Amino acid sequence: MVVVWDGMRPDFVSEENTPALWNLANEGVVFRNHHAVYPSATNVNGTALVTGVYPGHSGLIANHDYRPEIDSKYSIDVEIPKVVEKGDELSGGKYISFPTMAEIVQRAGGRTAIVTAKTVGLLLDRHVNPGSAKNCVTLFAGDSRPRDALSQIVEALGPFPPFGQFARGDKSYATWIRARSASGACCDQIV
Repeated sequence: MVVVWDGMRPDFVSEENTPALWNLANEGVVFRNHHAVYPSATNVNGTALVTGVYPGHSGLIANHDYRPEIDSKYSIDVEIPKVVEKGDELSGGKYISFPTMAEIVQRAGGRTAIVTAKTVGLLLDRHVNPGSAKNCVTLFAGDSRPRDALSQIVEALGPFPPFGQFARGDKSYATWIRARSASGACCDQIV
């Protein structure tokens, strides 16, 4: 399990402020002396984290980029699903030049589940090869990749709550999934 918070100060994670996260951190591994890659942008750093390569090699050098082969008139948000799909289509599945951790796990026969509050999470598992991504899912804002997984998730856990029901900005419904899982619904049924 890899847990990443964008821009959260490490001193905020404490037994008093975030007991569940503090417990998870104390039972796992915490990188206390990590540094952002340059440029220090969410999508660039997220991609570096999950590929292990610097931006100059991953193919993602900014959150917004001008890629005339994708849109000849405007700069693009590099993580938007239609942009990623078009980028993968144009590059033979190499929109991100190196495989992500999720893709490596899937190729080895493992299963992955990504729940994300920011669109950067959509870059982590693009399902370029549906054969090796069997039984894997990415959830974001009440949508899923692969798209047909959503009906199974709703069947197992119930409908997604309306946007804004949880903390402001919570688009991933991670809180909802955690609450459903704690109440007995099992995510293994859906992934």
